[in-house]
Amino acid sequence: MKTLNNYFGNALLITVLTISAFTLNAQNDIENESAIVQLDTVSINGNYASFEKMATNIATSTNFKYRKALRKAKASKNVYVFSERQISEVAILKYFKKAARIADTVDDFRNYFYERDLSFIEALDGKTINNIYLRIRPATFNGYLDDLEQAFGSVY
Repeated sequence: MKTLNNYFGNALLITVLTISAFTLNAQNDIENESAIVQLDTVSINGNYASFEKMATNIATSTNFKYRKALRKAKASKNVYVFSERQISEVAILKYFKKAARIADTVDDFRNYFYERDLSFIEALDGKTINNIYLRIRPATFNGYLDDLEQAFGSVY
């Protein structure tokens, strides 16, 4: 009888340990699944690709019209996520225009974004940035004055 009670006691102890091990294992699985779900929100690569496509379209367009692009961006309501920061396509176009208006050179254009900690410019290569500046600069007042100066010469 003593061995039978000892056997049931051991069996009960093993059952309790097994159930608690399964419970801990199930909790670890739940924690691992939540970690996978958190990592599953990696839409940044696709976001960079769509941002680069938008910027490349501006850079390669032979007859880029800022106002037309701005209206199209307002209608599409595209939003890009950079470093946990959301920026709309409209805001990006406005940043491009303001930087082109202030800058006299491509380096000044690029520095505008670095000074204001606008990291989305880092996704673009130098040639694309240069072409964006050259496409948007004529749409600004200072770009218009530059075009006049080239056409008629300096008034100074």
